[in-house]
Amino acid sequence: EVFGNSPVALWTCLLPFAKSAPAQGGFLVSGKFSWGSGSSIATWVLVTESLPDREDGQWFRSYVISKSDVSIVPDSWQVLGLKGTSSADYVIDQAFVPRHRSFEYPLFDAAGEYPISTLESASYHQIGMAAFASGVARRAVSELVSVAGGVRRMKASSSQAEDEAIQQGLG
Repeated sequence: EVFGNSPVALWTCLLPFAKSAPAQGGFLVSGKFSWGSGSSIATWVLVTESLPDREDGQWFRSYVISKSDVSIVPDSWQVLGLKGTSSADYVIDQAFVPRHRSFEYPLFDAAGEYPISTLESASYHQIGMAAFASGVARRAVSELVSVAGGVRRMKASSSQAEDEAIQQGLG
């Protein structure tokens, strides 16, 4: 459903700002979030909420939500030098998330006792943080392609656009 049909970009907020209410077959999720790096090119977002303590520890639940259920706040994140990250604030208002697109995990490292621990969860959030690198790379490739026709290597007889090494690297 999320990763099986086409290339997927996913962004995330590492802070547990989501709130949910039970719904038949899943949850209604809401929240206000920041640092939506890569949200302009991503199709999904991963958000997290704090759950009540249990089993002597803090627990969390994360939700994978379609971008169609998210309202991006335009021009909300203006940080010098980071425009290429496509970061933005965003709001989720009563998005239905089926139970199979959520998972719970404890704050502590459960050493295999539970399906996922906080340490393992951090690696899932890295998927969303990769959106930052994807945005930077996308812009770098775009800039190279836009100037390659008019730029030559020193003492080269052709432009970078005609250079096999440049073409191979872009491929």
